[in-house]
Amino acid sequence: MKKAQVSLEFMFAIGLIVFIFLLIFYFTFERRAEISETEKILADKEECYKLADMITMAYITQSNYTFKLEKAARISTTSQAISVGETDYPCTLPINRTKNQAGDTFELSSGNVNVNYANGLVEVKNA
Repeated sequence: MKKAQVSLEFMFAIGLIVFIFLLIFYFTFERRAEISETEKILADKEECYKLADMITMAYITQSNYTFKLEKAARISTTSQAISVGETDYPCTLPINRTKNQAGDTFELSSGNVNVNYANGLVEVKNA
């Protein structure tokens, strides 16, 4: 009888250890998913601010710039808004002197982007 009791206690201990490992695995998996989503948002935020900074710099210095945009972006000149990447991270365009041949709302694909200052306006377009 004592031998069966030891086996039952041993099986209970093994089951408890497996359960604890499953809990640890679950929480680790959830945390990785959160970190991955946060990294996407931060990358989109960085691209949004980089685009807004380049437009502002072209306007202030009255110069032309070309830079590489890593993610697609959408710019609305009427609402002075930019949204970037798959998370559509929004940021504000600090100046309302931006134009594009496509109209008031236009999209930029990833790749080289030209930011050109001319006659008090900043034109933004893909290179």
